[in-house]
Amino acid sequence: MGVDIFSTVNGDPYEIIAVDWQETPNAHVIKADLPGLKRENVKLQMHSGVMEISAKQQDENGDDKDATWHVRERPIIGTRVRRLGLPENADVDAVKAAMGVDGVLTVTIPKKPKPHVRQVEIEEIRNEGIAKKIVKSIKGIMAPAKAK
Repeated sequence: MGVDIFSTVNGDPYEIIAVDWQETPNAHVIKADLPGLKRENVKLQMHSGVMEISAKQQDENGDDKDATWHVRERPIIGTRVRRLGLPENADVDAVKAAMGVDGVLTVTIPKKPKPHVRQVEIEEIRNEGIAKKIVKSIKGIMAPAKAK
């Protein structure tokens, strides 16, 4: 399973990008909550076995001098970053990502096919003369050279 390498927003670990990571038989599916963010302000990068989601939050309300804020808890300005270490079977060259109007980024990372294991047939040496020559040559390689 992957490792959460580093996650902050403006140095505040409490405002990280929340993610769900599900592994299916064919892919890793990661969903990230980015409410209120536009797709243009979100970047997804893969490098050195790490997936990085970064989202730039901009102040949509501006400086309204006539307004009084009573509560303002949502991030106003800054960049949120989430980095996840990917497993070896992640095919980073085939990643697909989509972001819905609900602000959920869905990243699908297919799994690489399992390596093919090929059984090698071991032949029997039928000619004892060849076998003796092979053993003799191996002994010659393994034996230390005689001093003259």
